[in-house]
Amino acid sequence: MARVNLNLKQILILVLFLLHLFLLLRVRLLKALFFGSIKFLDFDNYYWSLKDILAGQHPYQLPYMQTLGPPLVYVFFLPFVWLPLNLARSLITGLNLFGAYFSSYLLAKKFVKKEKLIMTLILSLMLLSSFTARFNLLMGQPNLIITLSLTIFLLTKKSYLQGLSLALVAVIKTYLGFIAGSLVRFKRKSFLWFVIFFSFLFCSALLIIKPNFYTDYFQESFLNIAFKPTSLKNLDYYNQSLKSTLSRLGMEQTYFYFYSVSLILGGIYLVFSGNQLAAIPLSLLLSPVCWQHYFVILFPVIIKLFYDLWMKKDLKGLILWSIAFFFWWIERPWLHSGQMNFLNGLLASHYFLSSLIFLFLALKKK
Repeated sequence: MARVNLNLKQILILVLFLLHLFLLLRVRLLKALFFGSIKFLDFDNYYWSLKDILAGQHPYQLPYMQTLGPPLVYVFFLPFVWLPLNLARSLITGLNLFGAYFSSYLLAKKFVKKEKLIMTLILSLMLLSSFTARFNLLMGQPNLIITLSLTIFLLTKKSYLQGLSLALVAVIKTYLGFIAGSLVRFKRKSFLWFVIFFSFLFCSALLIIKPNFYTDYFQESFLNIAFKPTSLKNLDYYNQSLKSTLSRLGMEQTYFYFYSVSLILGGIYLVFSGNQLAAIPLSLLLSPVCWQHYFVILFPVIIKLFYDLWMKKDLKGLILWSIAFFFWWIERPWLHSGQMNFLNGLLASHYFLSSLIFLFLALKKK
């Protein structure tokens, strides 16, 4: 009997490996990994714009690419500009895939006592088969690296590691520094380490990022991006921010008040609750700009919520989780050309809605 079980286990592992291989071939990731011959729209633009910045150009005056975030994001891409573009593409692909697989391993190790390899393969297949992950990989964005950092942030008990992982996240996506509010009251050592590491990285970045880049960004871009409502002419399906969601639903005039109140109340809640699990979807929902591939970072929250609900045998919670997971995993291409109406606006906001459900479950858990 033991031998039969062992064979069945081996077959399952083989099937999972083949599914991974098929997935990586299907989305051309092996070609990107080994040859770097797939054009990554975002990564390539960051690569060339950083070369121009190093040559003395202003990051918010480049004609072909201007990041919607503060200039600190360029620091992450700095090591890549010393490599040929094809090699740099291979490296970012390898780092993203490492982030996906190692995140899955850490989650499997935390929540499963046996068969960690099988569970790692299952979790990583769930992650990499999602549109948010595939879209991120083919844009060359580092969000799967952020996913790994947030997995460490949620699972580690070491304050310095928690502070370091969040500091790295905040360098790449500054708005995610909002998560640090959950450390202020109950994990002061972690918060102090976050401040130390982030300050060091910020000051180090001044060697290439001039202070006037920040002032120009906040004066000319940030206020309009964060607080000014917009009226969409199409569903703007790629952008899943609160601003775009309200505009899709015909409620753009309420954005300033809704966003300001949510930002204040959300910050107060995180400080007084210390709810780290809720901090991640909340920071994502409050981001002024939130493309579909950003939502891949919710993966450790999704898995941890499932584990908690399963252990509590919370059937209603598991049903809600399943709905949110489906909304997070899928993509509906026809929505790019869909008509502007309330129903389509609601359908086109399914990533935002999934995050709301995950946030609700995280708040309920606390």
